[in-house]
Amino acid sequence: MALNLKTIVACALALLAVPSASMAIPEELQDIIDKDTDYSYASDKEIVETTLDSLYSIGNSTTLNKCQQCISRLALGKSLALTKPSLVPEIWTKWCIGSNAASSSSCKLTYGRNTVESSTTGSNFVNMLGLMDPASLDGEYYCFFRENAKCPLPKTPEVDISYMWPEKPEKALVAPTPGDELVNVLHVSDFHIELDYTIGGEANCTNSMY
Repeated sequence: MALNLKTIVACALALLAVPSASMAIPEELQDIIDKDTDYSYASDKEIVETTLDSLYSIGNSTTLNKCQQCISRLALGKSLALTKPSLVPEIWTKWCIGSNAASSSSCKLTYGRNTVESSTTGSNFVNMLGLMDPASLDGEYYCFFRENAKCPLPKTPEVDISYMWPEKPEKALVAPTPGDELVNVLHVSDFHIELDYTIGGEANCTNSMY
């Protein structure tokens, strides 16, 4: 499936927590955007190469601090996760190794696509990008806890949810008289939703689980 890179850049810039003017678009990416209609759609290879260049450009920026760089990467990743999610693990693994963000094994474990041969967390990373809002507390928390405190730990907001529960009625202030009728109760706990689960699929238990 071909993808319009103008869409990627527009989405990324719209999601950035910093002014879009402070983020320079690499020339190679701008060249593809400026092509005429016949060449306005890029191949997967072009998307990988130009997105990698964008990630390196963000990391080399002299106008963005470490926190802004981290959030900018998340914004770019979110736009790609919503349009071409299959490319995110490959791109982020290459970026991680190429920028020395971590060791090669750690990069592959963190960003590599989860398959029956490898229990990595890249598929979860893609799902997270698609669901998060990089410009909100989501991005700040991620960049603090997962990117070696690139952003300061945000102050925990004060949340008042008392409005969700009305005042107790008077009859609820006194316990009712116990009865002798037996009722069956089903208690379900520790319930998980795995977005990548395939019905009838087998788990790969040969590798450690993270």
